[in-house]
Amino acid sequence: MHDNGKQDEENRPELETKLTQQLAIVDRSVRDTAPSLEDLEGLVRAVQAEKRQRLWRDLCMFWLIALLIIALMLWSYARFFEAVLILQAAATVAAGAAIGFLWRRRRLQRRMVRHE
Repeated sequence: MHDNGKQDEENRPELETKLTQQLAIVDRSVRDTAPSLEDLEGLVRAVQAEKRQRLWRDLCMFWLIALLIIALMLWSYARFFEAVLILQAAATVAAGAAIGFLWRRRRLQRRMVRHE
């Protein structure tokens, strides 16, 4: 065991030299210059344009879906007035029950936190 430590000490300068050479190669290959202000501004403009395009696409999709829902509701009112009223009443009761359930669960969680 003592010999391994001595051998490690003898190999240390050789290992340090190899590591230094390899690190110098890596340092030369890495570009450490900062991009120009124009490059950064161009990147910002490109990202903003892409984001704006996505937002317009999403907004158009939202409006199309909203118009489809409104058209379906108007058609349903015209064709199946009683059925639509029953479905709306059921949806209202279900939404109220869900809100009540979530409110009650949240209240119980707050109580549990206070008691701990």
